[in-house]
Amino acid sequence: MKLKNKPITEIKFSPYNYKEELKKLKKKYFINEDVNKKFNFISNLSYQKFIPNQKIQKKINKILLPKNFIGIHIRSTDREIKIENFIKKIQFEEMIFNFQIKNMSKNLLNFIKSNTKIKNIFISSDDKIYKKKFFEKLKDHFNIYSNNSKYDIKNFRQTSGEDFLVELFCLSKSKMIISTLGGAVPKAACLISNNEIKLHKWTQNKNFNILFNYLILIIFNLKKIKSKLFNYLKSRI
Repeated sequence: MKLKNKPITEIKFSPYNYKEELKKLKKKYFINEDVNKKFNFISNLSYQKFIPNQKIQKKINKILLPKNFIGIHIRSTDREIKIENFIKKIQFEEMIFNFQIKNMSKNLLNFIKSNTKIKNIFISSDDKIYKKKFFEKLKDHFNIYSNNSKYDIKNFRQTSGEDFLVELFCLSKSKMIISTLGGAVPKAACLISNNEIKLHKWTQNKNFNILFNYLILIIFNLKKIKSKLFNYLKSRI
C-alpha cells in the first residue's frame, strides 16, 4: 500500500542508516529499551498465531507435503550480486554472489546427506531459473515438492504475494531450512514454528563463504560512512 501524502518527517530510512534512524524514531515516541524488548518479545510470539486464509490453505493442500521434509530457500533477486558489479550493487549487510549460489547447488546434496536422513524436499525460490536448477540437482535423490508458483521474469520481483505466503507457510512446517543467506522469510518461518526449525545459512557454512561475507560487510560499511558524510555535509550547506 502506498500513501498518497507521505508524512512530513526528518526521519528518512535508507539501507545505510536504518539503525540510526530507528533509534531516532524510538526516541521520538518515547520507546525505551525495556518497552522495546517487551514489544519484540510479544511481536515474535505473535508469529505463532499466523495462519493461512482459506485460499492460501487450499493451495498448500494441493502440494501434498509429507510430515517430515526439508525446506530449501533460494533467495536471489535483490540479494544476488555478481563479481563485475558487486561494489555498485551492495546495499544490505547480507548479500550473496552468484557463484556462491552455484556452489550451494553443487554441494547441497552432500550437505543434506551429512546432516539428515529425511528424503523429502520442498523447494522455494523467488527466481524461476534457480528453482529449476536445484530441482534438477536433487530430483534423482529425493522426493521433491514445490508450489506451482507463477513467475513473471520481466519483473524484478518474479513471484506474487500469494505465492510468497504459500511458500512461507510451507517452510514453517519443515524440520530444517537450508537457505542461501537467510533473510526475513526463513526467520518468519522459524518464528511461526515456535523456533522448532533448524536453520542453515549457506553463506555461513564454509570458510570460502565467510571470506566473501567479510568483503560484503566491509564495502557495505564503507558505503554507510560515505552516506553519513554526504548527509552531514548537505546539512551544513
